[in-house]
Amino acid sequence: MSSAGTRVFSTGGTRALRWAGATKNDIIAQNPGKNGANVIKAIEKLEAEAERKIFYISGIASVLPDGSIAGIEEGKPPKARTQTKIILSTIDNIIRGASDDKGGVQSLIDAVVYLTEMERDHAGMNEEWNEVFGSRVVAQARATIGVKDLPDPRFVVEIKGVAVVQD
Repeated sequence: MSSAGTRVFSTGGTRALRWAGATKNDIIAQNPGKNGANVIKAIEKLEAEAERKIFYISGIASVLPDGSIAGIEEGKPPKARTQTKIILSTIDNIIRGASDDKGGVQSLIDAVVYLTEMERDHAGMNEEWNEVFGSRVVAQARATIGVKDLPDPRFVVEIKGVAVVQD
């Protein structure tokens, strides 16, 4: 958008069209034939995209509201499934709060899961993940990466992601 609020659209090799509140008929009249329809499609696509908000969620760990860490039992390894459940719930709350309840964890389009013990923790993390997302058909893109450690040795899972929410 230019400083005067005028949008500039271009459809491939056709001339650019300056548009500031023009009707569809105005656009078609200025761009006869197929070009007018292409300009309309480009405008509608850009307007639809403008109605979305993108949220970047930084690495989230399993810290509970009271400051304790979920999935910790004395003398036992941390539970990846429990930590994953808390993290996904936290991400859901973050997205809901930032989007006035228009989105949630289901709005994620991309996620990265960090595990400190891939062999031990992947199955538990994946079980909880599948509880939340149901199937690969509805789940977003995800990478799972084994890391040496996370900021606190009690963390065995950390997740970051990107969500898109219709405004």
